[in-house]
Amino acid sequence: MSNVVPIRPISLLRALRTFADDADALVRRYDEIERLFRYGELSTPLAQARKIAELSANDVKVIERCIAALDQLDPAESYEDNDPEEGELRRGVIKARLTILVGSFPNGAPGDPEVYVRAMLEHACSIEGLSLLAVDATCHEIVATQKFLPAVEEVVKTLSAQQAKWNERLWAIYRLADMSRRVLARIEALQSKSK
Repeated sequence: MSNVVPIRPISLLRALRTFADDADALVRRYDEIERLFRYGELSTPLAQARKIAELSANDVKVIERCIAALDQLDPAESYEDNDPEEGELRRGVIKARLTILVGSFPNGAPGDPEVYVRAMLEHACSIEGLSLLAVDATCHEIVATQKFLPAVEEVVKTLSAQQAKWNERLWAIYRLADMSRRVLARIEALQSKSK
């Protein structure tokens, strides 16, 4: 039995884009809340800071949508030990995505596709914490922006950039509610002192 998780139907790209947009909104909210305190001091009047720090019903919905999207677009079975947080992305999953990437460029086949995919696979597997989200986003970005099959170095550069974006997005998804609670507690403490 193959351990390769098949690519989902054509809606994968749309789902990935929607997920990225939602996650980027959470990154912006995280940054907005985090900026309330500059150099340890509150940089905004208390009442206004409280409004900014409180999560709206929409914020909560977006977090819930992102967590649901994670289950669909970054399934545990794509990772060793079925553990996306601790396990490495399975080589077979990466190879399947890279093979599709190569096949997406009919007019620019490498001299030896097997060697090309193997070189990309080795470099991709060397990226610590590589996620399926970053691999899929990389493949979609390259197919959408390149006319010819890129060099391995360009693929690795795009993979690294996508992994950095997804790390930031995942941090915001999982940490936004906690950041809100901590900042609201600091605001509450400041309000108690000012009374």
